[in-house]
Amino acid sequence: MSTIDALLFASILACAGCGTSPAESPPEPQDAGPCAFDFALGSITQGGFESFEPGDKAPVVLGFQGFRFIDAAGRLAGIDANGAVFRLRVTVAGHDPITQDSASTLVAGENDALVAEHVQIFFNDMPMVELIGRSASIEARAKVGDCTGDFAVTIALEEGGCMPADDAGAAEDGGDPCADAGL
Repeated sequence: MSTIDALLFASILACAGCGTSPAESPPEPQDAGPCAFDFALGSITQGGFESFEPGDKAPVVLGFQGFRFIDAAGRLAGIDANGAVFRLRVTVAGHDPITQDSASTLVAGENDALVAEHVQIFFNDMPMVELIGRSASIEARAKVGDCTGDFAVTIALEEGGCMPADDAGAAEDGGDPCADAGL
């Protein structure tokens, strides 16, 4: 084999991998990750929604049927929906955690946020005397479709009075609506 033949043969071998490459497939779409929105628990005041801050006092109300609860509210921002589902894990100092699920309709709030006006946190298995003056750690998750918002805070529980049985503020039997409140 001559030098020219050897060079020609080497060139052919070198270009064996040459040529047009197959069209590159488009990259896989990136997973957008979890859908999240801003969420806070708090209360509705005359000034609007106020988020619970660590150490805030929250009134525990005795309902007219004996239910003990905080009448909280939820604020959701960065999401568009008519309703949300809430999961609350509440730990009162000295007690086992309680997990509660609820759903609420959302209404328009300030700054394009949505508000769940009543996200009630129940303490029905604990006597009122074991609630007042103690701290409660709350881990809350709001869910709208596949999107979630998380919030956690530790608040102080205080006496919130009683919820009357009717708009006139009287119990159905005419007695004191707080008669069996254990306050």
